[in-house]
Amino acid sequence: MRYTIPMARTAPRKAEPEIAEAALARPLLIDALEYVQEKDDALDLGAGALNDTKYLLSLGFKRVTAVDMDPASAEKASEISLGGFTFVQSAYADFKFPKARYDVVNAQYALPFNPPGTFNEVLRKVIASLKPNGVFVGQFFGKRDSMNVKDSGKTFHTIDEAKKLLSDLHLKDFREEEEGGRHVFHFIAIK
Repeated sequence: MRYTIPMARTAPRKAEPEIAEAALARPLLIDALEYVQEKDDALDLGAGALNDTKYLLSLGFKRVTAVDMDPASAEKASEISLGGFTFVQSAYADFKFPKARYDVVNAQYALPFNPPGTFNEVLRKVIASLKPNGVFVGQFFGKRDSMNVKDSGKTFHTIDEAKKLLSDLHLKDFREEEEGGRHVFHFIAIK
C-alpha cells in the first residue's frame, strides 16, 4: 500500500506568540489526535523544530514534553515560555520515560534514528509510558530505505517486523510508503 504524507499542512493557530509558529504540524499527528481522549500529557520524541510540540500546546495539552538531542532544538525550545512545556536534550535511550503518563506519544520520523542496539528497549519504554487508551503515532523505516547502509546507526524493519513491534497495541492506521528512495511505515496505534 502506498501512502504519501506531505511534510506539513496548515493547522489551527492560537494567538500566543510562543505558539504562533504551530502552523506546520505533521498530518499524521493531526489525524492521530482524533483518538486522544484526554489532553493532560503529550510527549514529542525527536521534536526537531518543535512544530508538532507547538501544535500540541496550541490545542490545550496541560503538559508537553519535547525530547531531542540536537542543540538546535534546545535553542528553539528556549524561546518557548509557556507553562507546561518541558524540553529534554537527550538521546531516547537516556530519557527517563515515566510509566503510564502520556495521552499521546508523537514520534514523527524519530525512532528509526535510535541505534539498533537500544531500539527494542526504547520502544518498550515508549509503549509503557502511554496511559491506557493513549495514542502512539509515528514511523518506522523499511529495509528498502536508501539510508539503510552498513554502519548507518539507524534501525530498519520489514513490514512484518514493524507490525509485530506494535502487536500489543490496537492499530488504527498502518500504511507503507515507498517513493524516492524512502521506505517508511506510518502508524497510529492505541494502547
